[in-house]
Order: sequence, then C-alpha cells, then structure tokens
Amino acid sequence: MDDELKAIQDDLNNVLERLGKYIEGRNTTYKVLEAETPHCGDPKAEMRDCLYLYLSNAGFDNLENAICRVSAERMAAILERNRRMREHGKVKGKLLFALEQLVRHRPLLANYSPNTMIQPEDMENLAEMAARYLNQEDQYLGEYGSEQALKRKGRRARYALEQRENAINEYIRLRREKGPAAYPLSREACQPIANKYGIESGQAIVDAIRKRLDDPVFEGLMYCRTLRKYLSINE
Repeated sequence: MDDELKAIQDDLNNVLERLGKYIEGRNTTYKVLEAETPHCGDPKAEMRDCLYLYLSNAGFDNLENAICRVSAERMAAILERNRRMREHGKVKGKLLFALEQLVRHRPLLANYSPNTMIQPEDMENLAEMAARYLNQEDQYLGEYGSEQALKRKGRRARYALEQRENAINEYIRLRREKGPAAYPLSREACQPIANKYGIESGQAIVDAIRKRLDDPVFEGLMYCRTLRKYLSINE
C-alpha cells in the first residue's frame, strides 16, 4: 500500500510540476505588471486556483479553460490594484482594493462558489491588517501606526457599498439586455434602480459607473475589454 501511495504521489508531483511550468510560460506578459506590484504568488498560488476551479463544480470542463479564467482574473486584479495604489498611495490603495474584493465577492464566498477567485496578495494584505490589530501594533484596523491608512474625512455615505454594487450590476445587466437607447448613462435612467436599492439619487449610480469605465471586465472566460467598450459608452 505504501508503494502504491508513493507512486500516486510521484505522479501528482510530476503533473503539478508540468502544470506549474506551463502556467509560468504562458504568463510572461504579466512580468512587467508584477514588477510594479510585487505579487506574493509564486506559480503555485495560481496553479492551486486552476486545480480548484477544474475539480470543483464550477462549470469548467477542461483544465485549459480554468487556467484561462484564473490568468485573466489575475491580470484584471493587477491592473485594478495598481490603479487604486496610484489613486490612494501604496498602503491605502492595497487595503481598499482587498476590502472591495471581499464585498464584491461576498455572495459567492458565502455560498462557497469557486467561480470568482480573490487573489492571494489581497488576502495577505487583509491578514496583515488583522495581525497588526490583534498584536496591538494598531489601535484600530487600518491604522498602520501613524499612517491612519483608512481614516475617512467628511460625512458618511447614506448607503452601503453593497447597495451601490448591486445597483451598478443591475444597470450593467439592463443596458446589456435592453440596449443603450433604453438605458443611457443618465440620472433619469438610473433613478428607478436607485429607488430599488435605497440610494438617494440616480446620479450616484452614474458617477460610480463613470469612475469604472476604464476598468477591465470579463466576457466568458477571458478579460477582453474595458467597461466603457462593454457597455458601448462613447464619452
């Protein structure tokens, strides 16, 4: 029995080594992006996610499709994380992006759905923030000593981030289904959606979408274009 287990282990190691080399070879286009944002993931992190998608009930009928999806999400995450860091600085940008990922994927995470992956670097950033708080290095989450990375100024928003995300997703769905003429990016078109999700004005949805027009989006298994092109918004 021990010999049989050892043979199985050797076979698995061989498969994983080949898979790792394949993933590393096909992802050479990410090298510049990763140089800008050091990624905690050696190829094993991506390899683990590929296998998880393939072996789970996620609708991926072959390993190549799972690899394409994980690679595309990794690319999109790097681009978006870099944008947050340019907007808010390195520490705050990383933490905000990681928190946003948790909020956006919460329904999927709650149902243990593997269709969307949270990147290892983002989980590492959240874990570091929690560790600093638990070790009493910071007085509150996100303080980071004297940086106060997540401290906010001004009044609190009148609606939750989840409300905004749901409203944005509904507008995107309706515009794709009904077309730009039925759902232009305007306050009037967005007002019924705002009312549905308890947001004070359709303009809040318009403003949120405008900020994301150059964000990458998925179509099928691959990241292929920006939200601007996905929704055919020429402005």
